[in-house]
Amino acid sequence: MKSAFGLVLGLFSLTMIVGCEPEPSTQDLVEQGKLIKINNEELAKLLTGRTLIGPRGEEYHGEGGAFEGSWDGTVVQGTWRIDNDMRCFDVVEWGGELCHHFYREGDEIAIMRAGKDELFRGRAVVDGNQVEK
Repeated sequence: MKSAFGLVLGLFSLTMIVGCEPEPSTQDLVEQGKLIKINNEELAKLLTGRTLIGPRGEEYHGEGGAFEGSWDGTVVQGTWRIDNDMRCFDVVEWGGELCHHFYREGDEIAIMRAGKDELFRGRAVVDGNQVEK
């Protein structure tokens, strides 16, 4: 009985050690070359006149700073701009201005809200306004 308990305890400890390895930070992924940060000029080319599509909605970046978004089926309008290698949008219904860093991750786009280290992966960018109304 004692050896069975020791075996179970050992397996539990090993599972906890292996399962507790922290996710790499965004900076770690950049340093490893897995994420490539997109700068001001590239962001303008990537987003202007195009729609960013994610799992819960779309965000259209019109000429002259017009912004239209849909999140879980609710359509909103506001403004957008590029500043300090970030895309910022200002939408009252979404809490005012929010800024995001953009990264290339293979063929997809990943974004991270300014001041946070939570990466939102699997975004695509398509031509024109594709916001579902």
